[in-house]
Amino acid sequence: MIISVHMPKTAGKSFAASLKEYFKGSLMEDYGDAPINAPRNERLRKLLAVAADNVGKSAGNVRCIHGHFMPFKYFPLLDSDKESVDFVTWLREPFDRMRSHYDYWKSSYDPLCSQTLHRRVVEENWSFHRFCFSDEMKNIYHQFLWAFPLEHFSFIGITEFYDHDFAFFSKEYFGVEMSARRENIGSPGGQARIPADKGLAREFREHHWDDYQIYEAALSLRLTRMTRDIG
Repeated sequence: MIISVHMPKTAGKSFAASLKEYFKGSLMEDYGDAPINAPRNERLRKLLAVAADNVGKSAGNVRCIHGHFMPFKYFPLLDSDKESVDFVTWLREPFDRMRSHYDYWKSSYDPLCSQTLHRRVVEENWSFHRFCFSDEMKNIYHQFLWAFPLEHFSFIGITEFYDHDFAFFSKEYFGVEMSARRENIGSPGGQARIPADKGLAREFREHHWDDYQIYEAALSLRLTRMTRDIG
């Protein structure tokens, strides 16, 4: 069983398209949690309650779960003797990810269905600077990965190397090398329209230090994987 954590703006929709192609009706999408839209204490209370409820549960006919959720939600499945479980995710350079996230939220806002934080960002007309340095958006990876270290993931892809890493993933987990799908890439080339600013990027790195530690650890894991494959 594969449990795929979709970090915002890391090619998760493209990955989902490939998962759907392979798993078909045995894929379950889980986008109901919207973790960053809830205050931290409320988010963690709900998370612990759902994780406790998942203890001893069987996934039934579901062979893959994919969506915006904190992986600790399904942590009990790691201890299940009923089936093997592989947690997977994708990460992207944090400043580029944030630029894309802001750009996407500004262009995709729907007052009828957008979540609480998305609504605030648009209706209060947040600047990119405010978005970057708000408490709500600080260290998104770190927020999602609460109580779930990188070592629990069987695979972490890097969005900047999406085609190469997806080829490895499909061969390793599907047994065939599938062509990468491209969905919801936003602006041309999948790049954010917010201009890069070196000074802001340095300030951003300091503010989001935990996310950079996670991202750089993932890059190291990727290098180790590639070295092992070559060897």
